Amino acid sequence: MEGIMSIQTKRRTLVTTAAALPALSVPAFAVTRDDPIFAAIEAHRAAYRAWCDANRVAGEAEEGGGYPERPPIILGHYEERDSEFSKNPDGTVTIKYKKTGQTLPIEARYPHDVRRNVPSKLSDAEKETWIAEKIAELEKSDAAFDAELSKTAAGQLREAEEAACDRAHDALETFVTTTPTTLAGVMAALRYSEGAVADDGECLTKEDFRQFAMTLEMALRRMA
Repeated sequence: MEGIMSIQTKRRTLVTTAAALPALSVPAFAVTRDDPIFAAIEAHRAAYRAWCDANRVAGEAEEGGGYPERPPIILGHYEERDSEFSKNPDGTVTIKYKKTGQTLPIEARYPHDVRRNVPSKLSDAEKETWIAEKIAELEKSDAAFDAELSKTAAGQLREAEEAACDRAHDALETFVTTTPTTLAGVMAALRYSEGAVADDGECLTKEDFRQFAMTLEMALRRMA
């Protein structure tokens, strides 16, 4: 199925999904190449494929152990507990928790890890301060990690993938804002975007499609 990959997709998910990305092709039309939409389609197709290739190479490096795991920050500690289940005569189950004597760290790699581990004893104002401080600490840790990673082969491959992602994003914006000047160009643009609307950002998003529809409407009005 022809389609357009949105740049809204989180780059981490592309490592596992790049192999399933749809092949892009320009529809076969007897056309005049004076219509700028054809250049926009071809530019996006090339940028999209380059992004897929860069993502595949970076993903293979990560899967091969060449991409270190992002280190967490420590939010605090908790006492580990074992659970014991016992069945009662009435058929119900009783769960008992027993401390093991071990203390384990509470780790956070992403902001949502911070927000779901806020200490309950804090006041509302203190919670907001605690969250801000921990996220700032996380961002500092991420920056240091990225700086070291950029010196490695795997990090450079990921940076190349991100640059290819940016170029594909620019090409997508050009495509959805380029006004076809011929009916054949309108048909080609529609075919190229066929079946590529999604809320989750894995394809052409609704926001992208809204801009695309406005562009095609403008093209048809000029031709009428």
